[in-house]
Amino acid sequence: MKVGIHKGIPNEEYHADRTAVSSTWLKTINKSPFHLRAMLDSPPAEPTPALTMGSAVDCLTFEPELWDKQFIVAPKDLNRRTKEGKETWAKLMKDKRTVVSFAQYQEALATTAAITTNPVMKDIMKSGESQLSFVWRDPVTGLLCKCRPDWYDEKSGTVVDLKTAQDASPKGFSRAIANFGYHIQQAFYSDGIRYCGKPVRRFIFGVMEKPDGRTVTEADPRLMAFYELDEEDVQAGEDSYTSGLSAINFCMINDEWEGYTNRVVPISRPGWAKQDDVESVTAL
Repeated sequence: MKVGIHKGIPNEEYHADRTAVSSTWLKTINKSPFHLRAMLDSPPAEPTPALTMGSAVDCLTFEPELWDKQFIVAPKDLNRRTKEGKETWAKLMKDKRTVVSFAQYQEALATTAAITTNPVMKDIMKSGESQLSFVWRDPVTGLLCKCRPDWYDEKSGTVVDLKTAQDASPKGFSRAIANFGYHIQQAFYSDGIRYCGKPVRRFIFGVMEKPDGRTVTEADPRLMAFYELDEEDVQAGEDSYTSGLSAINFCMINDEWEGYTNRVVPISRPGWAKQDDVESVTAL
């Protein structure tokens, strides 16, 4: 990929490119260099149902005009346990587009409707562009890097990253930030956009909670929450991604991809688990 800001790169083409460091590389090398090398040497993994749903919602929310080019919906009455159903499904899978079941399509439509009718999201989407691809060279390591924010408004310098979650409450999403390295993603994206000459003044996570299927059975705009990281975690993300870039650069230069340490090291439960202990005792 070439340095600069690109419009219209298909989602599949963007994610298939392995010439530039992405936030996924940074999260993976945090596990170990061995895991990153294994990922880069393997063909692209088949998307999980959760990833497929996320991509479907992103497309319907931000680029609905591209739906028919990127997705194909299976017939409503398709029964994959019958011979005819298996044959129909096999034909669908030969299509270059991503196949979604009719139920997945309905869920994606409902989720998109909830997102786009949320008053905060409606206000955000009055100005800006979706799915721009930013490509730059890291000034320290010289590595080619890339990012693709869901929404970017140059006028206000606002980046919006859309997430779907089982729990969009502050407590639930704070755990997701730690589990999935969203603070790393924020710092990496923000600096990358700035290196491309554009302002970043705010980075907002728009989090759409999935219905639990029991007490809440349908997507609703009131299930959406919006968050901004505090300065401490923004700095932690910055430290983590710059350290990750240095590690990737070292591994590439020396062709050394170590796994876990052979030493026995002390370990403890995460801080949130200990805080849960405190809260449980306090509640007694």
